[in-house]
Amino acid sequence: MLFRQTTIVTLFLVAAPTLGLGAPGQEAERTRLCETVTLAGPMVRLSELLPTDAPGTLRSRAAAIVLGSAPQPGLVRTVSGMEIKSRLMDAPDLLERLAIPDRIVIQRSYRALSTSELLQVIRLRLGAQATPDSMNWSSGDLKLPAPVYVTLDDPGLEVTRIELDPWRRETKFRLWTSKEPSILPFWVTLAHDVKISTLVARHNIPAGSEAQAVDFQVEERVGTPDGQSPVTASDLRGLQTRAPVQSGQPVTRSMLAPVVLVEPGRPAKLVAEGAHYRISTIVIPLQVGFLGQQIRVREMDSAHILSAEVVGRGELKAAP
Repeated sequence: MLFRQTTIVTLFLVAAPTLGLGAPGQEAERTRLCETVTLAGPMVRLSELLPTDAPGTLRSRAAAIVLGSAPQPGLVRTVSGMEIKSRLMDAPDLLERLAIPDRIVIQRSYRALSTSELLQVIRLRLGAQATPDSMNWSSGDLKLPAPVYVTLDDPGLEVTRIELDPWRRETKFRLWTSKEPSILPFWVTLAHDVKISTLVARHNIPAGSEAQAVDFQVEERVGTPDGQSPVTASDLRGLQTRAPVQSGQPVTRSMLAPVVLVEPGRPAKLVAEGAHYRISTIVIPLQVGFLGQQIRVREMDSAHILSAEVVGRGELKAAP
């Protein structure tokens, strides 16, 4: 009997490593994180630090662990092993499956904007306003003070401002990457004068005046008065000047404000129209109303609340 017991114990000890019950202190093989990683996205996830042959179940678990922001293009970020371990305090089973280096260096995949794509964006921005010789401009006509690095093939380049340097006879373009807003706007200089169709005041316009389309005209000017998009006279019709505008002064949308056409509590005319009828009545506006705005109004003879569009001074149109 003693011989049989000894044999069983011996067989159990031999089979133990195969069953995963190794000797005390022995650990299952861990997946070692990469010591250098290049990322494309703006966030760092633990799964992105795993080697390519890491098990799928491990990668899925690690994808839920966010380690913060990736560095800006052209820069690096170093993450310490202790920092990663502290993020895994609530996931001890995941921590046990990883071999974590003392530090991991993270960099961002990036590329430098080319002068050819900058020139293309400038041409698109100018459109028909570009001078006839603009097609002869070359990448060599552009000056970029320092390389600008982006991570996307299409970072959404936009021109937000155009200015003339009168001393050097150069035109400066302020650009930004709308699809990568964390990248700061930057300036590009073109070794040519560029004239832009600019809306200017036809005559002096006092402050508080309601603008009409005939108050403005278009002139060819060098550069733009500020970073706003160009406006047309029809864009400003019906708006009110915030301050006096001088004759010949370039005009932007920010220089005018909406005119209050309907005031709360002051009766206004409401018109309802259809294919075979037109009815008007007096209502009490419950909100301040600007041209084209939808506001709430109350019928005079009841407490019924309606929605109406502001179409003129003291005039509303019933919503369909």
